[in-house]
Amino acid sequence: MSVSAIKLGIDITKGTKDIEGFIKSVVKVQALQPDFAGGNADEAANIIAKLNNILGNSTGQTENLVSSLGAVADAGTSTVDQLSGLILRFGAFGKKVGASIPELNALAGTLVDLGLSQEVAGTAVNQFF
Repeated sequence: MSVSAIKLGIDITKGTKDIEGFIKSVVKVQALQPDFAGGNADEAANIIAKLNNILGNSTGQTENLVSSLGAVADAGTSTVDQLSGLILRFGAFGKKVGASIPELNALAGTLVDLGLSQEVAGTAVNQFF
């Protein structure tokens, strides 16, 4: 997981606080949904790092991202895997139009709740934006 944190751009010369925060966030999402990323913590860390990069998040926003993913997954029929898959597909476009992390997660959750596949939903959102 620390390798993913470093790939995310966390500067290890400034101490380990940011890396610890990133790892705690990944552990939190795995505790919320143990099947996330097939239960593989390293894969979960890679997905969270990719989401942060796509959304332009700082390392300090990882906790917000993870909390929002968990809240939306708990509120509907979606899983964190489904939500993260959709956000990987359309998150950059959403951020360009000023959508917040919770708004992107809510949109992804709604599309999953409507029964759309990641591919169909991602294409539709990209065409919309």
